[in-house]
Amino acid sequence: MRFETLYKPYFIFRGKNSLDMGVIVTSMPDVYKPKRRVSTQEIPGRDGVLHVDEGTYENYNKVVECAVVERANLDGICAWLDGSGEAIFSTEPDKVYRVRVDNQISIGKMLQYFQKFQVTFDTYPFKYSVNAVDDFVMLTKPSLLRNRGTVAAEPKIKIYGTGSVVLIINGRKFRLDGLQKSVVLESEMMEVLDGAGVTYTPPDLGDDLFPRLEVGNNEISWTGNVEKIEIEPRWRWL
Repeated sequence: MRFETLYKPYFIFRGKNSLDMGVIVTSMPDVYKPKRRVSTQEIPGRDGVLHVDEGTYENYNKVVECAVVERANLDGICAWLDGSGEAIFSTEPDKVYRVRVDNQISIGKMLQYFQKFQVTFDTYPFKYSVNAVDDFVMLTKPSLLRNRGTVAAEPKIKIYGTGSVVLIINGRKFRLDGLQKSVVLESEMMEVLDGAGVTYTPPDLGDDLFPRLEVGNNEISWTGNVEKIEIEPRWRWL
């Protein structure tokens, strides 16, 4: 009996699949844990060093080994593998990475039959759910929201309400005054926008005080005249 391998490795970058672009993947990148950003300080009179943990992570490279047979679409391939976007790898089809491609691809080497080349993805530390749209939550009453990722999430929260509203997440209070219709808390971008899309500066939100959804259960409630709250949680994994 003859057995054939049905699985073909691939990656998707900016919505285009490498298989559809005529790119053959010969080696997929490893799955990495990003490096935590920690600096060291030497203290006079003290043994060893002091580690200062910033609580952040560094970008890293994911390298894909590829080859091409059809030469007709070389310009299209090079134009595609450039700049920033999202990438999905067949080794982790349920996760999406935020990446940037800056490395040079040599056209001269690619003109030979089945010539290999590398694509280097400068990769943001976290990976996200491919089906993020399924994680969207609308609340009309206080609720528990479970973070199923491995690190705290930086959500986008839209509050529909008027007057003075206090959003409470795990006991932390975020006061928003003078609401006309709605307000958006964009934790990832550290921005607050009112219903007209204009930057709004609330009294109790600073650069390090935007809402976060911790790993595990998160208690979400509020006070004031609130119709509903919409949350894009953006679960993420290391």
